[in-house]
Amino acid sequence: MAFSHQTLHQSTSASSGSSSNEDSATLKNLTSSRSVSDKELAQAQPKNLNLSKEASSSNDFSDQPEDDLEKVGGLAKRKTMEVIKCPHKNQKHYAKGMCNHCYHKYGRNSYADACPHSDRLVYAKGKCQNCYLNDYNKQKRRMKKDKASSSPISEDKSQTSNKRLKLSPEIESSQ
Repeated sequence: MAFSHQTLHQSTSASSGSSSNEDSATLKNLTSSRSVSDKELAQAQPKNLNLSKEASSSNDFSDQPEDDLEKVGGLAKRKTMEVIKCPHKNQKHYAKGMCNHCYHKYGRNSYADACPHSDRLVYAKGKCQNCYLNDYNKQKRRMKKDKASSSPISEDKSQTSNKRLKLSPEIESSQ
């Protein structure tokens, strides 16, 4: 019973402020007296207190951490930081108080050390943008070349299956 009194008191402090001071004072008096039954509390709560959806949810009555309770449909709602260091306030926070675009343009402050261009900012994997994209495109070309070299063999097999099969001379003479 004490547990329900505490949670009710917590929910009154978390209310949206739409109830008047008299209603909240009446409810506090009810919760502070130990002789009040749960039935009276249940009747007093809807009349005297307009709770927001968050305050009246089942989150107030469990002992689990908030992170576990915020899971909806298997996905956790994450508290994200605000975008404060760039003018794009309506965009999603990416890193260092900036949106994705501004972070990649202004937010990187380390220099490339995995390529000879140590005066340029890092793009990815310790390389500048030019070197990284050059290596990336080389790998893609190499992969395409490997696929192309392995695919003619399979094409030859498919072409022979499409052609009319030639019979051996022994079989042809018997027909």
